Amino acid sequence: MKNGFEKVEVTKASGDFGADIIAFKEEIKYAIQCKKYSNPVGVKAIQETMGSKAIYNCHIGVVLTNSTFTKQAIKLTKENNIVLWDSTKLKELITNSNK
Repeated sequence: MKNGFEKVEVTKASGDFGADIIAFKEEIKYAIQCKKYSNPVGVKAIQETMGSKAIYNCHIGVVLTNSTFTKQAIKLTKENNIVLWDSTKLKELITNSNK
């Protein structure tokens, strides 16, 4: 159980409705979308995660990136129960998983 997540499932490569990972943490179901970008992640990724959160009946949607997020993306998350994990959070997750 890395980083407190359990029942971690990697979705299929296509037709995943925007979620790359479905996982549980303390009985909360997460739809996680991973984005490897050299530029800030924008609104489209947030919208996709909103959709996958609904399709997979998740409590929380997460967009995880090695980059950062645009101001518009950040604004859209506040009203839609989407969490943004940027490069700092990614490094923390990697560090914790190696312990």
